[in-house]
Amino acid sequence: MVRSERGRFCKSGRSIRKPAKEKSRDRVLDDAELKLTWEAADAEGGPAGILVKLLILTGARRNEITELARDEIKAVAIELPGERTRTECRMRFPLTAMMRRVLEALPSTGKFVINGTIDRLAITAAAKEKIAPAIPPWTLHDLRRSFASGLQQLGVAPHIVELALNHRSGTFSGVAGIYQRHRYAKEVREAFDFGRST
Repeated sequence: MVRSERGRFCKSGRSIRKPAKEKSRDRVLDDAELKLTWEAADAEGGPAGILVKLLILTGARRNEITELARDEIKAVAIELPGERTRTECRMRFPLTAMMRRVLEALPSTGKFVINGTIDRLAITAAAKEKIAPAIPPWTLHDLRRSFASGLQQLGVAPHIVELALNHRSGTFSGVAGIYQRHRYAKEVREAFDFGRST
C-alpha cells in the first residue's frame, strides 16, 4: 500500500480517499437558547418534544431516552442497567420535580415511555427539525454538552459532573476507576437539583 501525491491510499490499482479527520463539536446552548428550545419543544409536543425536554433535564444520551422503558422509572430515579449505557455501567438519573412533570404527561401504556408503544422511539432528522427555535443550528447531543457546561457554571465539581453524565474518564478512568468505588450519590442528586429542577 502506498500513498499517492493526492493523499490517497492505493492498493491493487485502486485508490481510496483518506477519511477526513473527525471534527470535535463544541456547541453549547446558553440559558436563553435553552429556554427557546424548551418553548419550541413544548409547542411541538409529541414524542419529539418530550425527548428534547428530557435531554435538557437529564443530560442523557439520545438512545438512553428514546429507549426508556417503563420499568426503568423508579420511585426516586430513572435507573438504566449497564447494557443500556455506552460505558456499560449502571446509570441513575435522580428524578427532579420538573422531570416528574414531564413524565406524568406521557402515555401510561406500552413498554416504552416516550411514545407509549411496544416499539422504541425512532427520531429522524425531520422530527428534530420541527423543533427549531430562532437560534444557530444545534444537535440533540449538544443538549448533553450544554447540560454539563451548565453544571460547571453553577460550580459543580468536575468529578460530580462526570458521574452525572456517566462518564468514565479523568477521575474515574484507568486504575483510579478500579479503586475509587464511591459514587457520590448525594452530590450527584444535589447537582441535578441545583441544575434545571424547577
